[in-house]
Amino acid sequence: MPMEYVGVFAAVTALDFIGAWYTRAVATRHAVPAGLCAAVLVGVGALVTVAYVDNHWLALPAALGAFVGTCAGTWRLR
Repeated sequence: MPMEYVGVFAAVTALDFIGAWYTRAVATRHAVPAGLCAAVLVGVGALVTVAYVDNHWLALPAALGAFVGTCAGTWRLR
């Protein structure tokens, strides 16, 4: 059970990190990287959503992962 929380945290952290790269790819009009990022965002995002629909407590590590991933992605793109 605790590994599920760690997995959701890690997946959402990666999702938001990739989301930052997606935003940059769209803004700089790089179609293929943006498309690849979008595919990962939808695929992994769907799996994470299914996980926390079954267990609402997983929304907490998902929210924390979203914060960490967005901060890391933004800092990395500077």
